Amino acid sequence: MTETTATASSSVISTTLSSSRSSQERWKEFLKAWWKENWAVLVLNFGSICTLVGFTRSDVLELRGLSVTGNICFISYQLVQTPVRWVPIGYSALFACVNLFKIGQIMNERVGTVVFKSQEEQDTYERHFQPHGVTPKQFQYISEKATIAKVSKGRPLMLQINQPIPKQVCLVVEGRTMAQNPLGRRLTAVSTAHQEEKKGGDSGAWIGDMAFLEWLHWIENTDKRKRQKRRLSRNVEALEPKQDNDNKDVEGEEYSNRNALYSIITKTDCTVLCWSYEDMAALYHKSPDLRAALTRSMTAALVGKVLNFAISRSNVGLDQYSFMWRQLFQSSPPTTPVAPQQEDGDVLKDEEAQ
Repeated sequence: MTETTATASSSVISTTLSSSRSSQERWKEFLKAWWKENWAVLVLNFGSICTLVGFTRSDVLELRGLSVTGNICFISYQLVQTPVRWVPIGYSALFACVNLFKIGQIMNERVGTVVFKSQEEQDTYERHFQPHGVTPKQFQYISEKATIAKVSKGRPLMLQINQPIPKQVCLVVEGRTMAQNPLGRRLTAVSTAHQEEKKGGDSGAWIGDMAFLEWLHWIENTDKRKRQKRRLSRNVEALEPKQDNDNKDVEGEEYSNRNALYSIITKTDCTVLCWSYEDMAALYHKSPDLRAALTRSMTAALVGKVLNFAISRSNVGLDQYSFMWRQLFQSSPPTTPVAPQQEDGDVLKDEEAQ
């Protein structure tokens, strides 16, 4: 009796094990068949999701990388279809190649290595560009467009009072300069001395940066303004056909820089890097990364000028500040002149004595 029961139990167990193995094998065969039939669709859906996610990214490198992934997935899907459609495959391959080429350019600009020509060039990069996110490769592009000028002591440097600002951007990389207003007072915020550290940084090293940014904004919006003026002119002519509109020639519109409010004079022999507006604009249009890095460098100098000016005037009394602001917003000139307070070393003759 016991032997018969044991035999029956073992037969039941073996039957159960064999049925479980057969069910597992059936599941494996089913999954293999399903994957073989649908893997291409899964790959296509994955590529479509990558392309969709790429459009939500703000970094152009991520956008292009996800677009390449989507192109490769689309090509893989098309290659297993019957018949094979070579035209969409060719276009997707072309898109992927263009994106890969641009990815290579971006990576070279961001992480490319550069051998500096001299220690002075490396010091210029580390002092004026590296803190603002300019990569060594971007600095190479910037330095290739620059013109190196040597200015002797006591010579005017670019800006002169009541003279139009030259269409140049300059960076003083060596030496000391002194900015002075029409009264002959030294303007610390727009002067430079590399051995001195100011709270707002060496803001006076950049010269003509604000004028260039104004010019660039004007140039980039010129076409839009011209289209608007042409449209307005056509509307006026349609309403008043006899009106003479010869004085509305927007094609001849030109930009003119404002006059300088102060002069800059070299206190020692100086080395200056100079860029024309056109060369600097070409750098701005080279890549979005380079444009952002250069803008950070220049705007940091502008913010530094404001900060250094506020610090240099911190010893001016509240009453004098209030009087200055009142006179600034009055239409008539002040009846009582305000005698400026002398700051440490801020009078031109004191500077020359030093």
